[in-house]
Order: sequence, then structure tokens, then C-alpha cells
Amino acid sequence: MKTKKFSIYLTHVMLLIVALLLAACEPVITETATQTSLATDSPTQQPSSSPISPTVTSVTPKVLMVSNREGDELSDPDAWDDGEIHSYARMMIDRLVSRYRMDLITSVEIIEDDLASKNIKVVVSTCPTDDLPDIAARHPEVQFVAVDHPGFSPSENLSLISAQEAVNQQQVFMAGYLSALISEDYKVAALIPSDVEESETLTEIFVNGARFFCGDCRPFYPPYNPFPQWETLPTDYTSSDFEPIVDGLMAKEIEVLFVDSRLASTELFTYLQDWDGMFVSDTSLYHHSWMQLVRNNWAGTVRPDVESALEEIFPLLLEGEGNHDVPVKMVVTSTEEGLISQGRLQVFDEFAEDLLNGLISPETVP
Repeated sequence: MKTKKFSIYLTHVMLLIVALLLAACEPVITETATQTSLATDSPTQQPSSSPISPTVTSVTPKVLMVSNREGDELSDPDAWDDGEIHSYARMMIDRLVSRYRMDLITSVEIIEDDLASKNIKVVVSTCPTDDLPDIAARHPEVQFVAVDHPGFSPSENLSLISAQEAVNQQQVFMAGYLSALISEDYKVAALIPSDVEESETLTEIFVNGARFFCGDCRPFYPPYNPFPQWETLPTDYTSSDFEPIVDGLMAKEIEVLFVDSRLASTELFTYLQDWDGMFVSDTSLYHHSWMQLVRNNWAGTVRPDVESALEEIFPLLLEGEGNHDVPVKMVVTSTEEGLISQGRLQVFDEFAEDLLNGLISPETVP
């Protein structure tokens, strides 16, 4: 029995000795190690206690649109008159600045000090600015676009859109073509201002445009008058001036009447509102509130397509590539009433393309 108890005692002693030896082999965690660990988390090592570098905030690039047009023609119909090239250019610029995440500034003049301070990258001018080439030369870091500025020459940072000398003549020419194209019996006529320098030229060009489509334009049904017809009126006309002229044209059963933008007025269209023919013009009269008088008879407006030209060159301008000279194609807009079929619109578009490419001329007598 004693031997057995001694064996158990000896076993316990041996286990205790082994335990003490194992404990002696484990690494001792010293205060230094603890202090090192604490030093890592000390405030002196926190990024927040180090000096903060200033953050550079990029300024949003901007487009400056310069025009002598006051107000927004898109919401102010009385401001349209003969200046809607600006309005259509403005519509496209609004889309482009949104697409390229830019800001738009509008002004009636170019303040040169603002070009750098406001981070203006592109200047689009739709008003006569004789010194625009000189301003562009002084600011090579900015791209300039002149819309409807005949007489300028393009340069490394100056591009031109619709700089043809005879844009208005092209509009009247294509209006003549469109009038004949959408008529059923070639009975078309034009109202041209008599007190403008190009009155006679515009009359001849309208006739040429119509005859490019219908030749001699001989009607198949009476009355058998020669067509196209035309009449002239002073821009400051009264009802006593236009009423006998309009009555005479209506007596000839005119199907399509072209009205030059300078002759459009509430008084004239009030007199014409019961006429069952169609209207064509070279300006977007459709946007005037009083155009409701003849809305159902409004076939379309012939105008230069400045939007497509702006959209084409804008990304190049942002890359610093200027020196563009983009002629504009004539298009038909304000066709909401559906008086022109898609087939005839396509014929018009093909003819306008030929005009753009110089294959035909408004002065040419077909």
C-alpha cells in the first residue's frame, strides 16, 4: 500500500517539474513590447495630426454665348423676328454643355478678362462682332465660333458656321422649291418685301427654286395663270396695302403662299386665317402665339441647320482643334401639322444636299 502511495506522489512531483520547465520556455512579454504597441497608436502617429495639404478644386469649364438678343426667344415669341439663328444655336449649346458637363454663360459682349478668370473654353457668337478675329488672336487658349458672320476667315482658334454670304437667298430659293413640291397644281406665290435692297433678287430666286421642280409650272386645272406668282409689299404696310394683293392671289386659287419673314404680322395672318391654302416661310413664325391663327395651314419653315454644324465641331473645339468653316444645309422645320409627306421631305432633303455641295445655284435659271 505504501509503495502505491509513493508512486502516485512521485508522479505528481514529476508532472509539476515538467509544467515548470514548459513555463520557463514561453516568451516573456516585456513592458517595452507593450510600450512599442502603445506607441503605434499614440496621437503623434495619427494622420490627423500631420499637416493637411490643400485640396485643388477644378473649376467647371464654361461656354460663353454672345448675342445682342435680349431675353430668351424660346420663351418669348415676340423676340423671334429675324434672329432665330441665335435661338436654334442656343438650343444646341444647352444640350452640348449638359452632355459635356460644362456651364453656360450668356452675354451681349465679350469681356476679355473673364475668359481666363471664369475658365471659358469656348465662345460662340451669334451677333455681329467685327473685332472677334482680333480677340481670338489675343486668346489662343480659347476656341471661338462665329455663327452667321459673313466676311470672316477661319484661324487656328476661330471657326465659322453659316458664313455664306447668301444664306437668306438660299432659304428663299429652297422655299420656292418646297412650295412647288407640296402643291398639287403648281399654283404657288410669294410675298416679298419691296423696300429691301435684295427685293428683286429674292423674287427671281423664289421663282428659280419653284421652277427647278415644276419647270414652266403650268397648271392642269383653271385658272390657267402663269406660275409662280409674286407680289411685293413695303415692310411698313397697312391693311389697304395688302388686302387687294391678297385678294388678287386668292382669286388665282393659290395653293401655297410663301411669306417673307419681314412681312409677317398679326394683321396679315388675321386676314389670311380663313384661307384654305398652305403657308411656307423662311422664319419660324410657328413659334409666335398669334400663329395659332394659321397653325392648321402651316406647311413648314425653311431655315439653316446650325445645330448639326455646332454638334459636329464641338468635341473638336474641346480638344483645341479650330479652323473649321462649316456651311449649313437648309432644312424644313415646323412641320407638326403633317402637311408634307415623308417622301416629299426626302426629295427636299436631297435637293438641299445638292445645293450645299454646290451642284446647283439659286441664281441659275432652270
